[in-house]
Amino acid sequence: RKFPQGSHVIFYQQIGSQQIKIIRILHKSMDVNPILGA
Repeated sequence: RKFPQGSHVIFYQQIGSQQIKIIRILHKSMDVNPILGA
């Protein structure tokens, strides 16, 4: 999952009903496909 925050995008995984694990934080202008393997 991802969440835009200001000039960045936060990629995270929900690991519990009230917990998340931050996977990566990238600047919104970056091409995420090569970085995340999408």
